[in-house]
Amino acid sequence: MEISKSLVDVFLLLRGDAIDPDLVTEMLGVAATKSRVKGELWQTSTKHEVAAKIGFWSLDSDAHSSSLSDHISCLRSKLEAARYLPLQIPGVDYAEISIFVAISDRNGGGSYESELTSVDLEWLGRLGVKITVSFNCDSD
Repeated sequence: MEISKSLVDVFLLLRGDAIDPDLVTEMLGVAATKSRVKGELWQTSTKHEVAAKIGFWSLDSDAHSSSLSDHISCLRSKLEAARYLPLQIPGVDYAEISIFVAISDRNGGGSYESELTSVDLEWLGRLGVKITVSFNCDSD
């Protein structure tokens, strides 16, 4: 039996029409992995220039693990210096922890198991943001 391969990506996403990425960075004590202000011009992968319809600030966990707990711990560590909760920051209208799990298996199936500790759950609850979870299962 072959073991399924899993890719796990977890990040904090903040959005808002009036979001100021520099202010978010200052108030959370960590630089964004990626950010844009509303109206900022950027190039798509097909080299088309477009204007951002809404501002955003995101922080990836960067944990090289398939464990959800490792990713949440990594984000928690990065946000230790935060002086405010995400939704307390001026200009932030929406905040979420986004969890994406991709499962790849040659047989077209696959499974994924992970856990969140009580510390993870307590921290997520205090953070006060929406949590979204997406799964994708592809055969190689």
